[in-house]
Amino acid sequence: MNSKDVGLPRLIDRLAIALALQAMAATSLSRAGRNDRAVSSEDVILPLLRDLYGWPSLRNGNVDDPQTSGYDLIADGSKIAVQVTVQHEEVAKVRKSLDAFMKSRPDDSYRALYVCFLKPERVDRRALQNVIAPEGIDFSQDVHVIERHNIVARAGKVGVSRLSELVEELEKGVGIRQRYEYSVDAIAFSNDLVLTLLRGFQPEYGGGLDQKAWSSAGDLLHTYNRASWVARLRGAGRRASDAFASEAAVAIEAVRQFCTAGSDEPDLQHNAIKAWKALDIAQSNLRDYAPGSES
Repeated sequence: MNSKDVGLPRLIDRLAIALALQAMAATSLSRAGRNDRAVSSEDVILPLLRDLYGWPSLRNGNVDDPQTSGYDLIADGSKIAVQVTVQHEEVAKVRKSLDAFMKSRPDDSYRALYVCFLKPERVDRRALQNVIAPEGIDFSQDVHVIERHNIVARAGKVGVSRLSELVEELEKGVGIRQRYEYSVDAIAFSNDLVLTLLRGFQPEYGGGLDQKAWSSAGDLLHTYNRASWVARLRGAGRRASDAFASEAAVAIEAVRQFCTAGSDEPDLQHNAIKAWKALDIAQSNLRDYAPGSES
């Protein structure tokens, strides 16, 4: 393995990208009715939480008891449990998990429930301030909610050698194809960005507009631009990638303006749709270039 791939900054980049890919894949497949990737998130994230949060006894509680409710992972030594989810209904999911954990925890000494959200969007922690935990359960949105950026921020809690092992294990679990020459499936990233942004001006399944779609798409674009294979693209592949990133920035801004102004602004909605269509075309052009291709 190239020594540049195992320095702390590089490992942190690899960690962030692999977590983002898992979040996007699990969320997208769940919307399509496939929950296998979401279920696998429990095992994918377990080694990281065990080492980075100092829960050495953390294990998958569903292995011993498939009927476990309210949590997926449990640490008998630390007396804590973790619910891993890709759901967007944050308040409802936390309330349901807390109530179920209260009833299904091994005994009263297990007081703390952490909820780990592995999804592209940031959690609205202000909305979670109104969640009241059952008596005897410790929960606060500041302490007991874990997001991808929280995990990445703890990367320095372990040595570089151990972090390298954790990142490699994560990459294999996520399904990144090349273990020794790090690569990212740009098509998956770009496709998820396009679909995420669409929710900002087109109601999904009869629901309302996603007011955070443009922000989530911005996070995806930032991750896409940091992918190591992008820097290696040459010729037509690089031009297609640059065009996609440029159209994405324009479309994200157009959807942001529409969401900020409200749905009663037809001109802004027209601009958002037009920009999104241009982005969709750019993403189609990008599909011709596999990660790491040169021309």
